[in-house]
Amino acid sequence: MTIQGFPSDKITELLEDVKGRIHRIQLLWMPHAESLSALGDAAKHFCDGDEDEYDGYALLAPAGAFDHDQIAAALEAGGELLWGYEFDYPQRVIRPFDMRLVDWCGNARRGVAYALWFDVAVVVCVLAQGKSVSWLDCRPRR
Repeated sequence: MTIQGFPSDKITELLEDVKGRIHRIQLLWMPHAESLSALGDAAKHFCDGDEDEYDGYALLAPAGAFDHDQIAAALEAGGELLWGYEFDYPQRVIRPFDMRLVDWCGNARRGVAYALWFDVAVVVCVLAQGKSVSWLDCRPRR
């Protein structure tokens, strides 16, 4: 389990709430919005293109959504294939986020989010279920 600055005992307390909701997958990460132009129409797979619809601060999408040529174009534009996590995201979480909640993005309309760090996936998944995380200054959006 990778911990991104959260107390491990606090993450352990939340694990029951996310049991079966978080899965490890390979993600395509892009460095910035401008790099998405290299992907053409395939850029639609990223979860940070529209502030009205997407949450989080990273440009992440499941690598399996892209064909070989699109992956090659993404890598040429500075993208990277990384292991991360996919998880349930039934509702948006409120901003501002704790600064440790980085490297994730989500789309509540599609009900899915992605994170590079396991503990970030746990916290965002719990918040997206409408539960509060008392030790974190972040609550679910109402």
